[in-house]
Amino acid sequence: MRTPQASIAALDWTRTVAALPPGELHRTELIVPSLANHYGTLFAPEGLAMLGRVAYLTAAQHSVQPVVMASAGEIDFLVPVPVGALLHLHGRVTRIGASSLTVQVHAAIDEDAGASFREALRGSFELVAVDAEGRPVRLRLREGREGREGREGREGRQGVSAAAESELPYRPLGDPPAVAS
Repeated sequence: MRTPQASIAALDWTRTVAALPPGELHRTELIVPSLANHYGTLFAPEGLAMLGRVAYLTAAQHSVQPVVMASAGEIDFLVPVPVGALLHLHGRVTRIGASSLTVQVHAAIDEDAGASFREALRGSFELVAVDAEGRPVRLRLREGREGREGREGREGRQGVSAAAESELPYRPLGDPPAVAS
């Protein structure tokens, strides 16, 4: 049996979320009956909407201009997510191009009060920076998102190298970002 102190310590993952590096976003959703299908698990379109929201929010906090979703791919529903579950969604910018960026989103079920996670959903999203008329424009990054070499250096265009050092309680995301030439 876990002691109350151990349970409280297990929930202290919030300190690492507060220290997320640029290009990452963490959001937690409670799965309620209105999000469920007739089996009592997360309805797939609702799960896809959650992944898309996190992708957008991750990209929007990284760019100084509006972004729109251009595509979604490699969407996987790995395990059913039951009503009542906490679903932790984690978005990470994995590629930055001239006018677009790629965001990978992974979602994990919190199975034991912050001590045990199981990956449930994942997807890859392309978002494009746009002007007031909705036309693609050159991507401009927020202050502090360029990296050590500035916007034009290799690591600068990448802008998210610290993402690999994240201390989240689970590590669902893969390789560090690639840089578009």
